Amino acid sequence: MHLHVVQNVQVIDGTLVIYSLGNFVFDQTFSTETQRGLIVTGSISADELQAVLVPIVDHNLKPQLAVGDEKQYLVDRICGNIEEYCDSGIVTLSI
Repeated sequence: MHLHVVQNVQVIDGTLVIYSLGNFVFDQTFSTETQRGLIVTGSISADELQAVLVPIVDHNLKPQLAVGDEKQYLVDRICGNIEEYCDSGIVTLSI
């Protein structure tokens, strides 16, 4: 079960919390928000977690990487609560 839309993220007690990645492909085009999603990739080392937030958009049931203004809008929205950890969609936490 998920919310069908990308939700904000938080850092709680040093832990990255991602509430909803939205949709990868969704066949109900009633809303722009349901046509957006998020892929998360990254790496973990002995002292650092680095998560890369990759916004995607669904165009005619074909997921594509978000680019330009749409990518920037999604990155800004997602990272709005964690600006001190997030730089251009890359979240870095010391562990």
